[in-house]
Amino acid sequence: MPAYSRKVDNKMRDYGDIDFDKKVIRINKKKSKKWSKKSKKNKAGVMDTILHEEIHRKNPRMKEKAVRKKTKRQTKVISKKEAKHYSKYVAGRKTQKNRRAG
Repeated sequence: MPAYSRKVDNKMRDYGDIDFDKKVIRINKKKSKKWSKKSKKNKAGVMDTILHEEIHRKNPRMKEKAVRKKTKRQTKVISKKEAKHYSKYVAGRKTQKNRRAG
């Protein structure tokens, strides 16, 4: 799986998006945090958004409803190692290359 750069873009309208041509995943960290405070079912917030976009990256043809279901399942069972891998994003690093093979 080719490397994707990850960027925090708090000015975008959506929670996150992926540009397959430019190989860029963008996350709106402020909007994701705000959502996690409002949501009573899921407190994942930014991590949920990151996982959601990573699922889109790995499964570009998967329908949105299926991506949401898979995100919900993965958020519940994410390992400490995976959480640490994504924590750089959550902590506020602006960009980071995805070095993990897919």
